[in-house]
Amino acid sequence: MYEEFTTVSGYVCNGLFSIDIKLLQRSFLNSDIVHVPRTENQRTDSLARSARKQPSFVVHMDAELPNWFTESI
Repeated sequence: MYEEFTTVSGYVCNGLFSIDIKLLQRSFLNSDIVHVPRTENQRTDSLARSARKQPSFVVHMDAELPNWFTESI
């Protein structure tokens, strides 16, 4: 499965993220999206690097339960 990408103010982002941005933009009279390179934002760069080093455990379940799961209930 692939993610659908779109642009918001000239920046490419995945579909769900762009929906969130567009909803937030409606809350303001004016809004600008500005790209700040990581080299110019050391605090954010450090946070992103440390997050990538952390082990993660993600559980994903589809909207419909698998047959083997529903049979055990």
